[in-house]
Amino acid sequence: MPAFDFVLAGRYRLVAPLGEGGMAAVYRARDLRLNREIAIKVLHDDLNRDPDFLQRFEREAQFVASLSHPNIVPVYDVGEEHGTHFIVMEYVPGRTLKDVLDRDGRLGPEGSVAIVLPVLAALGYAHERGLIHRDVKPQNILVSPDGTPRLADFGIARMVDGSTSRTAAILGSAHYLSPEQSRGEEATVQSDLYACGVVLYEMLTGHPPFDGPNALAIANQHLSSEPAPLTTGSAEVDAALDAAVRRALRKDPSDRFPDAGSFATSLKSGVSEVDGTAVQPLGGEQTALALPIVRDEQAIVPARVGNGARPAHKGETGLLVRRSSRKSAVLAVAGTAAVLLAARLGAVHINGYGLPSYPSAPYLLVPAIVAVVVLVFWLYTRSWVYTMNDDAAVVQWGLVGHRRFGVPLRQVATLELRQSLIDRALGVGTVELCARDSAGEERRLVMEDLPRPRQTYQDLLRMLGRSMHTRANENM
Repeated sequence: MPAFDFVLAGRYRLVAPLGEGGMAAVYRARDLRLNREIAIKVLHDDLNRDPDFLQRFEREAQFVASLSHPNIVPVYDVGEEHGTHFIVMEYVPGRTLKDVLDRDGRLGPEGSVAIVLPVLAALGYAHERGLIHRDVKPQNILVSPDGTPRLADFGIARMVDGSTSRTAAILGSAHYLSPEQSRGEEATVQSDLYACGVVLYEMLTGHPPFDGPNALAIANQHLSSEPAPLTTGSAEVDAALDAAVRRALRKDPSDRFPDAGSFATSLKSGVSEVDGTAVQPLGGEQTALALPIVRDEQAIVPARVGNGARPAHKGETGLLVRRSSRKSAVLAVAGTAAVLLAARLGAVHINGYGLPSYPSAPYLLVPAIVAVVVLVFWLYTRSWVYTMNDDAAVVQWGLVGHRRFGVPLRQVATLELRQSLIDRALGVGTVELCARDSAGEERRLVMEDLPRPRQTYQDLLRMLGRSMHTRANENM
């Protein structure tokens, strides 16, 4: 492995190792030309000495670099220096799915499906363009800090096909090889879907469906053994989800799902029925969901449902929200205190009590009043926003919601929690969800002055299959 602080091709400074596999070592690096953090996969020496591999490497790397999908780690560049070939990719902070499973063990049905659906979307995108991944496994699924899964190493398995490193690659991927790959046959779309089924099985149970002392023993089980039903070891996994996973793991490729979209559709229907709980619309009614967006300043209503929002009554123009009087009361008290303080200072000066009588004393009143007003305004406006990033915005299944409220919208653009310092002191906050319905019309649900707002936000975010991350918002 190259020494740290080594500059590759006069442009990429290697900063720290990220890991090493059977084909390459991966480094965190910095692009000195574009001043950005990147990841570089430096191929092992045996691959660098294989002329057949190097020819495939150049061709496949160019193909992979043409992919552009939010759940695929993009390839920026490929290069060679002194006989060492490398691939430059986007650096994705966070952990691999393998790390997540090693730390947390099995995931619940909703969390597991929330990870595999974007992976299936990435595979579907690549399959439509004629590219098979061939090596879908937890080590190649990167989970960013906001919970977004990204699929890496497209085309790498094909690059090493027939090379001296193929055995090492199989040893690291035997748990996820399809039966046809175990027989040495060419991988297909269904091979990737089989591997996705294995990954999903592992997320749901904490272990892959087949294990053994060596790669050959594991491959033999892929060929001849049936996995244990998911419903046997977990009451959380219902029959529909179990059936979807078992179909993906069928031995004959023609018996599996025809494409990634079909697999995803089956998973969506399965996870929506987990624990027998169907997602319910807001307040149990559908009327508000067909109404146009209402701006915040228009939203003042006397009653609320569940956690702070209610359906609009007939004749109203949109999703309405409630503005609590507690925040206004606090601001009124603070403003009154500022005025009384200013009046007291002025009275003391006019009456000659307590203040020195030198000429500059009256000028102290103005900055004191301004400072108090600015402080109150800053306390009101300073806030932190908890939000999903743009790549995590698309909800992959049909209904979005929670046991207490829900919005049947298919495309979520933003989900935010806003809390000023005063809100924090009062234990309230504002949760806003913006989305587009099946007709493409923008909708907004704003729930203001919610008690326990973080819990509400996290409940919604959990339904969307995303993790919370925080950023300071200076522009509120």
